[in-house]
Amino acid sequence: EPYSKELPIPGKVLIGKFFGRDMYVSAELLATVSAELVYNRAGLLSSAQIGQSLAVRNLLPGDRFHPQNSGGERKINRLLQELSIPAMLRQSWPVVLSGERIVWVPGLPVAAHAAWTSGEGEAIILAMNKGEGGIFRG
Repeated sequence: EPYSKELPIPGKVLIGKFFGRDMYVSAELLATVSAELVYNRAGLLSSAQIGQSLAVRNLLPGDRFHPQNSGGERKINRLLQELSIPAMLRQSWPVVLSGERIVWVPGLPVAAHAAWTSGEGEAIILAMNKGEGGIFRG
C-alpha cells in the first residue's frame, strides 16, 4: 500500500506492518550538547536546514539519494539491495523527505545536503522502530 504521512519533530508515525508488526518512523530533537556526544554523527540531520516537520512515504521507482560520506547520488533500490533488504519489503520501505528532497533512508546515513555538523545547533535523529525497539537509527 502506498503511503505518505507527516512526521512531526519530535514525534513518530505509523508506517504500516512489516512481518505482522507495527512499524514506526520517529524523530527526536537533540540539543547541541547531546548531539556533540553522539558517536555516529552520520545519523544526524541539521535542525536548521530541516525545520519543524518531515514527510515519510514509501519508496517510489527511480528514487535517488546521496548519503553522507558517499561518492554521490544513487538509486535507493540498488542501495537497499546492497543492504540485503528483501525485494518484497523494498517497495514499501520508508523514505524521509524535507520538502521534495529525500533526507534519510533507514539503514543508510542521512543525506549529505542535510547532515548536521559540529557546532551547528540542534540536531534531529531518526529511527525506524517496531513498537518500542529500534531497528535502524539515522
